[in-house]
Amino acid sequence: MAVYLILFVWAALLYPGGSDNLPMDENGYSFFHNFLCDTNNKISHSGIKNSGQFIAVLAHLTLSFTMMSFFYILPEIFSHQNRNTKLIRFFGMLTMAIFGFMYQQSLHDLIVTLTGIFGSMAFVPIFIELIKFKNKAFVGLTYLE
Repeated sequence: MAVYLILFVWAALLYPGGSDNLPMDENGYSFFHNFLCDTNNKISHSGIKNSGQFIAVLAHLTLSFTMMSFFYILPEIFSHQNRNTKLIRFFGMLTMAIFGFMYQQSLHDLIVTLTGIFGSMAFVPIFIELIKFKNKAFVGLTYLE
C-alpha cells in the first residue's frame, strides 16, 4: 500500500491540471476536483499531455495486486472456512483483477460498474462473517471505516 501511495502522489504531482468541472485549470491535480482515474489519462482535462500517466498506471496496477493479495488472505482471519469465506476470496480477487484494467480509457465506465457490483458481492459476506466474529473491537473498527 505504501508503494501505491508513493506512486500515486508522484503521478498526481506530474498531472498538469484540469478536471471535469474546471477543464482549463492548469494548477495540477486537485484532490477536491479530480478523480483518482484522471491521473491515468494521456491528455489532461486542460488539454495538456499528462507526463505522469505511466506512473499512475503503475500505481493502479500496484493497488490491484496488493488488494488481490489482501482478499486472498482475508478469509484466514475467520475461524471457520465456509461458503462466505470462499465468496469473499473469489469476489474480492475478481474485483481487484478487474480494477487492474481501470487505466483503459475505452473500458473505464464498464470497469467502474463491474468493480462496484463485484466489490459489493465481496463485502456482503464479509459483513455476515463479521457478525459472528469474536473480536468485537475489530468488528467495531471495521464498521467504523
